[in-house]
Amino acid sequence: MKIMKCMHGSFQSCNDCRMPDGGHHTLKMHGLMKSAVLVLAVVAGFLLFKPVMAAELPKEDKALLESKGIPLYPNAVFFGSARSSVQAGFKFMTSDPIDKVRKWYSEKMTGWSYLEYMGVHYIYKGKPGLKWSDLFGLTNVAISRDANAHKWYDEISPEMTTKIQVTILLSK
Repeated sequence: MKIMKCMHGSFQSCNDCRMPDGGHHTLKMHGLMKSAVLVLAVVAGFLLFKPVMAAELPKEDKALLESKGIPLYPNAVFFGSARSSVQAGFKFMTSDPIDKVRKWYSEKMTGWSYLEYMGVHYIYKGKPGLKWSDLFGLTNVAISRDANAHKWYDEISPEMTTKIQVTILLSK
């Protein structure tokens, strides 16, 4: 197996960074793996939660969002959260248009950066100009369209198609 410089900056063997074909990965694999585990936990958690209005969020979750400077969108329905040792994730849905939600968050979260990638609008805590792959491990709000959410949750209407996914980095 060909050993390449890993994300740690090492030219030595790094078992976590080896690719089966000996090539060097382009995305931060460790961050992706941690994020993938969190995403699976979030998805599983969402399937077990009964949705409530964002204003009815549990006190602990509300306090975490507030401490990181992330406001609750007023017309959002909360569908659950999941936590790992490094990240917390929250999912909300609303029938408001994506642009309205994006604009609201942009106005409320001044000083945060913005990136649009493949139809997802990210407002993130980090320097401007990052690539999508750099967002793993950063606190962010991702706003996107999910036209099929009503198929997963009987409690929402087909008009509720704007998803607000919040990811919070806990280790900073």
